[in-house]
Amino acid sequence: VNFPVAGKEYRIFEPQWKQIILLWLGRGDLKDEEKERFIEKLVNFEDGCGEWNFEKVDRGFYEHQAYFLAAAGINEFKACSLAAEIVRQVVKWGFGNFYFERQEWFWYVHCVAKAAKETILQTAHKYVKLELCQLLKLPQIPQAREDIYAVDSPINFLVKTVEDNQQAIAELVRIIETADNKLIRLKAAQTLGEITPGNSQAIAELVSFLKTTEDKILVRDALGILGRIGYGNLEAIAYLKRAIETTEDKATLAWIAGSLGRIDPGNSQAISTLIQLIGGSEDEYTCFVSICSLKDIARGNLQAITGLIRNIEINEKDRFDSSVWSLGEIGQENSQAIATLVKLIENSEDEHICNCAAQSLWNINSGNQKAIDVLVKLVETGKNEDIRRWAAEFLGQMRQNNYYITTAFIRIIETSEDIFTCSLASYHLGEIGQGYTQIIDDLVKIIETTENELTHVEAAYSLEKIDPGNPYALPVLLKVLKTTKNESIFTEAIYSIGVGKIGQGNSQAITTLVEILKTRESESIRRAAAYSLGEIAQGDPQATDALIRTLKVTKAQDTLKTTISSLRKCGHGNYKTIVEFITILETAEDKDIRSEVADSLKEVLSIAKQYVGVVSALKDYLSDEVYQNNFDRFNGCYKVIWNCAANLPYPEFYQAWHHPPTTPHPEVPDQTPVGNNSTVENLETQQLDLSLQLQNLPIFCLNAYILATETDTSEIAQTLCQLIWDEAFPDGDYPEEVTTASKLREHLKKLKLTRNQPKLNLLLTHCEHPTDELIAFCHKLTNILSIAWLTDKSLEAPLKGFPPHQPNLLSAIQTWLEET
Repeated sequence: VNFPVAGKEYRIFEPQWKQIILLWLGRGDLKDEEKERFIEKLVNFEDGCGEWNFEKVDRGFYEHQAYFLAAAGINEFKACSLAAEIVRQVVKWGFGNFYFERQEWFWYVHCVAKAAKETILQTAHKYVKLELCQLLKLPQIPQAREDIYAVDSPINFLVKTVEDNQQAIAELVRIIETADNKLIRLKAAQTLGEITPGNSQAIAELVSFLKTTEDKILVRDALGILGRIGYGNLEAIAYLKRAIETTEDKATLAWIAGSLGRIDPGNSQAISTLIQLIGGSEDEYTCFVSICSLKDIARGNLQAITGLIRNIEINEKDRFDSSVWSLGEIGQENSQAIATLVKLIENSEDEHICNCAAQSLWNINSGNQKAIDVLVKLVETGKNEDIRRWAAEFLGQMRQNNYYITTAFIRIIETSEDIFTCSLASYHLGEIGQGYTQIIDDLVKIIETTENELTHVEAAYSLEKIDPGNPYALPVLLKVLKTTKNESIFTEAIYSIGVGKIGQGNSQAITTLVEILKTRESESIRRAAAYSLGEIAQGDPQATDALIRTLKVTKAQDTLKTTISSLRKCGHGNYKTIVEFITILETAEDKDIRSEVADSLKEVLSIAKQYVGVVSALKDYLSDEVYQNNFDRFNGCYKVIWNCAANLPYPEFYQAWHHPPTTPHPEVPDQTPVGNNSTVENLETQQLDLSLQLQNLPIFCLNAYILATETDTSEIAQTLCQLIWDEAFPDGDYPEEVTTASKLREHLKKLKLTRNQPKLNLLLTHCEHPTDELIAFCHKLTNILSIAWLTDKSLEAPLKGFPPHQPNLLSAIQTWLEET
């Protein structure tokens, strides 16, 4: 039925029931009429939560869930009369809809499209193939290359959903032969070649495409595909050889030569063409394509190596860089190439030439001792900090656990005044210095004998990475933070605490960073402190409060993004974090910030009542006014609530959407949702705020609306147990077969011992008028639980009732807790 019924489960929305439902639909001993009725109910389900008449959102959250289950179901129940309609709708949600009268495409919101595409992959039904093929026939299919080549393009889905490769091949051939859209044919040829490498029909289509297409971008796309699938094909090789001789555009010529070299390995015409382009072209793009192609087709090729060395020896500035870079890509183990690069480094006064040659030397053989010797020499005697920094970077990328290399990094830390060079050296030393006790001793000695603050910071970082928990590292950094007047060094010390995970969970480090966030106004310092808190203070309430405060006072977008990211890590499950994220989502004007917060809000929610609170807070932003005037805000809120719907039982979501409890009698259901009014809204807000304020006190605050009309003792026992376990063990399993008060007491006793509390405390909210059966059941638990209600109803001791609108409600509850 299309509304919650108290005490009844909605198994169609529970993941653990999906396979059972699909098995039921696949049974051969059931009448098709019965299955048909079930599918029809799913397709026509109305969840009663919102009016959805928008172009990009046309159904409710649980209506989508029910529909996707129906789509998965027709895979088992293939005779379903609604199959074609269901598939057509799901494909439309996944890939968009074209309005012929307006000649315009539109797409549904991302989370709907993503879920629809996931459903399509589960539906190997004949209608899926027909709908995708129909979509590909549209001449108005989006023309953008990124749409056609995307991993979730219609063609890729067509291949994934057919039953075998032969069927996929047949469909792709048909598309190549019949599609009017050039991009579609190109993508079909690519996919066909990937399924059956060397497929002659795909290669013939590409060659034909190249002969008839003038668009340079599409020509290069086709050349790239041909180079991947046309290995050894004589027709393709002959065509590319002719094209080299006739093509004037140098960038396209580089693509042609690259494709020729890939399908005809060692082809001298391709290699010589690329070398000429590298040495003679001033166009950066042409050089880049030529270098990449030469790297792919000529590693170790003597013709290519000799040609590049000749280019280098000519030493004309506009040709030099590309030849040096290329030599590093293809000259592996070649002694002549290594000697050429070493000579450049040793003899050149130009730091740019040294950088290019050092990078290429590292590419050729990162373990070559001659290369190491040259780079170490540059580290120690480089003419300026730029050369030392580059040499340090290449040495670090070698990733060799070599004492000779590590001492070079120590030398930088000891002598360099450049913060970037020092930081680079300390990072690489921390990565490769493990296992050398002498390195640890050297770093400690540096800390003890030098006064340079930058040296202290970098030595402490390396020390922690090499020897985690070393007692010197954190105190050194904290001291620098207290004494330095240099803002760059101050910021570097903050980052070292976070990047190095130094002081993970350390209260002194966290307090120091929190204080920095409170007192410093520099955005770069705030950003550093926010980042490091996110790395070392996960779950810490002090850090969470400081990050929330920072979000309120800073306007710099980079700082905001960093703080949001850190709050996501520190504030998981924290109500203050959730409230702050909701506030930003409601008020922020910057769409990037709203998007960041929407993604973060999905991650910090951890238990059912948090999802409930978020739904209640954000649902009003899914209105026609917001959709029309501020779609980005609508979309951000929709994305968060979609996630809530995926994690909440339907009845709880329904209650959150409509605020007041809906408690129809099972036999006489009231299908009319209760409307909102200010009294209900104020009460809902008060109860949510109260949950926020009680979160750090020894009490379970339970949203118990689901028990409001319950009279069955076994249902009360099981539901109350589940609500408590959701709070105590959010990721754990429920105890089984808790159907009586005595069974529940047994589990509660174990919980009490686990939490080391003399008595467990319970506050039941959203249940202002509990049934007599529920009250009687709770009396049976009072030897283990202290139980209170937010209710005006008079309750007999030891149960306690707090009127929802009582002044100083929080204080009264705190007093009660102290007395229990």
